Amino acid sequence: MLNYGTVENPDGTLPGASYEGEKIAKIYNIPDDNRLKGREQGTVKKYRKLLEKVQVFHSSHHASSRLDSPLESKLILADGTITLGQIMTPGWRLPQLSDIFLSCCETNLGVAQATDDILTLSTGFLCAGARSVVSTLWAVNDLATALFSIFYYQNRKRGDSRSVSLQKAQNMLRSLSKETFKKQYAEELKNLFSQQFN
Repeated sequence: MLNYGTVENPDGTLPGASYEGEKIAKIYNIPDDNRLKGREQGTVKKYRKLLEKVQVFHSSHHASSRLDSPLESKLILADGTITLGQIMTPGWRLPQLSDIFLSCCETNLGVAQATDDILTLSTGFLCAGARSVVSTLWAVNDLATALFSIFYYQNRKRGDSRSVSLQKAQNMLRSLSKETFKKQYAEELKNLFSQQFN
């Protein structure tokens, strides 16, 4: 049985990431000790420790890509950052990591050089041992990303492959009507956002 872990909104500025984490935790019954929620828990040290403990990891927070200096591309956590340069070092070996979903901006954004090797945060996790990485090419909307991630994991739970789950999640998000959104998600989101911003 796979062990799941999440990092949810470590700097407190992405309420959609918190919602995303809650829903994914319910889908897979992820225990609280495998969830890094908010500023107190979403630290660099705890992130690294949880990564070494789980086989499926969902990382939902800010990140930024440096096209001029790819090894300085970084995941942004509550108390600091993790750079691509760090992930690419021999100390970062994660042979037990099956899947990582980088629900963050620009985690697969890079520039092909003469060798066609693109150095991105997602490439770093593949080099560290992850067998599958889901990542983004650009800045993403917090709420849309939360819904997309939830749809992806619902499809995976039903037994769909990674690629089919991604395709279905794209189609589900694309075809989500205003009425369905209001009926299925609006009240939950309203309650969550009011708790976070009061």
